Amino acid sequence: MANETKNIGEIFHQRVFRIPDYQRGYSWTDQHRNAFWEDLLLLLKIGGGVHHYTGLIAIESLSLERARSVLSEGDLWLLSGNTTLCMVVDGQQRLTTLILFIHELLARHAELVPDEHAGLNATTRRVDVERTFIRKESLAVPGHFGYMFGYANNDSMDGFFRSAILGDTTLIVGGVPTSAYARQLNVAKAFFRTKFQSFDRPDELAKWFDLLQSRLLFNVFEVKDEFDVCLTFEAMNNRGKVLTDLEKLKSRVLYLSGLSANKSIDLAIRTQQMAHYRRAINDAWTKTYEVLGWTEGGVLDDDKFLQMAWVLRYGKPGESRNSHLFSELFTAQRALDGDVWPDISTFSKDLATLAAPWAVIERPREATSLRQRGWLAADVPEDIVSRLERLNQLDVSNFAPLLTAGLVHFQTKEISAERFMSLIAGVERYAMLVFGLAERQANTDRNVFMRMASELYQAPSNILNTLEYLETQSNFRYEPELFETRIRSRQIPGGSQRGFYDWDCLKYALYEYEVDLRESRFSRDTPKLSFRMLQQQTELIQSIEHIFPQTPKDGEWPSFEAVDGADTLLVTNSLGNLLLISGAKNSTLRNDAYKKKAFEGDTRYANGSFSEIAVATAWKDWTPQAVYARSEELLNFIGRQWRVPSWGRSCAAVLLPLEKYRPKDEVTDAIETSTELGGATRTPDANLNPLAT
Repeated sequence: MANETKNIGEIFHQRVFRIPDYQRGYSWTDQHRNAFWEDLLLLLKIGGGVHHYTGLIAIESLSLERARSVLSEGDLWLLSGNTTLCMVVDGQQRLTTLILFIHELLARHAELVPDEHAGLNATTRRVDVERTFIRKESLAVPGHFGYMFGYANNDSMDGFFRSAILGDTTLIVGGVPTSAYARQLNVAKAFFRTKFQSFDRPDELAKWFDLLQSRLLFNVFEVKDEFDVCLTFEAMNNRGKVLTDLEKLKSRVLYLSGLSANKSIDLAIRTQQMAHYRRAINDAWTKTYEVLGWTEGGVLDDDKFLQMAWVLRYGKPGESRNSHLFSELFTAQRALDGDVWPDISTFSKDLATLAAPWAVIERPREATSLRQRGWLAADVPEDIVSRLERLNQLDVSNFAPLLTAGLVHFQTKEISAERFMSLIAGVERYAMLVFGLAERQANTDRNVFMRMASELYQAPSNILNTLEYLETQSNFRYEPELFETRIRSRQIPGGSQRGFYDWDCLKYALYEYEVDLRESRFSRDTPKLSFRMLQQQTELIQSIEHIFPQTPKDGEWPSFEAVDGADTLLVTNSLGNLLLISGAKNSTLRNDAYKKKAFEGDTRYANGSFSEIAVATAWKDWTPQAVYARSEELLNFIGRQWRVPSWGRSCAAVLLPLEKYRPKDEVTDAIETSTELGGATRTPDANLNPLAT
């Protein structure tokens, strides 16, 4: 393994570079690019012969035979003479950034000096710089260009890089970038284009190119043995993105598979085994990185995914993942003493299998695109996508492995859609009762559910035990006293008196109520309020309105003038006074009289969400008695929707401070009656029952 310090010109001398398909894509952000740009500015100010160490570049030089399996037929001519094809083992982010920098600098120079044979500086023509770093034209086939830097075994990404990023007009690549990595390349291209647009003199551009070429230095590790590749992965520089544990694991298992193969005495068998092991590992990581980088919301977290996959395969949530993987399971000693390949093969397959289902659990709306790409074996029905999307608003991160395991078996038809929907409902009920109402710590039962996830992944027949446990543990962990104490503490004078307005699950509960109104009372298929829009409204005030406002206008709320001063916040922040609205309203309108808010103007309740319409329909005027009645209605819904145990006593405790505002014509046993309808004694609907088939 050779180790030398070189500048960018020396690195590209007689070399063609390709990024292996098993690596993650380009992921530098503007933060990294700005740091890079600031380094160059500092070098300009310092002047003289000062050099800047930019980091590590690790490359694997391929034999001509191996190069034929990487380059397309149309690019093999690039390897004429002494030119070598090199795979970028480490330093992809830096090299890609340098290529984008050079390309946009040359593009700006061409705008200022159209002659392609013009000198970029006193000794170098612009066309020669392009031939060294970007592309050069074939002498045998005029008009055909070979690229000096690109992507191996990835036609779609390489085509996008050549056409959209490097401006090859002979290639037709339709559409917009589809992966987070491709989008980041577009952002980087725009970053450098914008920087260089402010340069109006060719000599300024020449100065920056000279700076880049002569004063940035890299440690270059040139790896000859393909399995020594893995030994270079630990070294990183301070400008690069730190390797994730998933990337470190890939380098480790590649190395160990090489040790395993090398135990064979027969050279032919050893070579064949090496090729088989490498291909299997690379295929698994390639698919994994493709999926993790595909979603619209950005690249999914490598190590979060690795944690989930490790839990499902090994069921050791109370232990250290890295200690188990790197110090116990995948070690050189195990590779030398026995056969570590079965473990490597099994876990590599796990990663490839789990990536797409986990992506759906994390970002349910990506299910359709993942299916279209062939990464999911079956469609995910809209009702499942919708429930998962809403579920993610609760604190259910500890259930991601369990839900992923369920989705894997739903994909293979070992668990029915009904069973999987029951699993979602069971998780939702547990999260609402234990975290939402009782407000227990987020790590409650964490290790238990992690182990259950592993058991379900290993054997789909465990689904019934899982559903039963979710049901009984929800009832066990929910304690009415915890809910009542926490809500009452927000109601009493001297405290915050923010009541339900400070409840973490307020938006979730009100949206589920909105869905219930749409389906049961209004019988409409089309929602008036999309959950995606609600997600985008990060501030509570954007989606929740106080019907009786926090700062009412004088004289416009006569029904509330009789409310005791100490009770004002109690009434204002009661559950019944909080309304899910269909869109942000002008803050001044929030303080208007009820009749104006409910019945006048484009933003009136009568034109709003189903919750707004229900309020406007039921109450012609808004009074403290209306606050009480609607609070009771919403509490009844919560008890019914999530089958909350002992809900009648909790309703009574929460409504007690509002008792003086209770409508006069209500019967004495209203709460008891509502308990029958909304509490745990009610026979649940099949679609809410975790044990439904």
